[in-house]
Amino acid sequence: MVVDDDKEVRDLVVASLQELKSVPEIETVDSGRSVEERVKIFKPNLIVLDLKLPGMHGMKVCDKIKKSKTGKKIKILILTAYLTPGARETVMECGADYCMEKPFGVMELAGIVEKLLEME
Repeated sequence: MVVDDDKEVRDLVVASLQELKSVPEIETVDSGRSVEERVKIFKPNLIVLDLKLPGMHGMKVCDKIKKSKTGKKIKILILTAYLTPGARETVMECGADYCMEKPFGVMELAGIVEKLLEME
């Protein structure tokens, strides 16, 4: 699942995921409030999650998902353009499995996603 309010970023993440050896089914979401209900329906193995989202901040979304019964096993990769020194640790405290800074390379993101999915 790809969660970002910026369509261009969503499209770039989808393009990255299409580079994987086994292309997954992909769902896109554009706001923080929509994620929880979509997770229940779509049941993703991994969520690529932006922090700055309308409706609910990405860290709160991540925390809520990781604390839910169904969300504990979901890998969450946080993408943010606002990764200041020391912020990575704060971001990881919400339960994220990885934190990556924007801009990112298509192949770089694909490689990280593969590693996260191998951890299952």
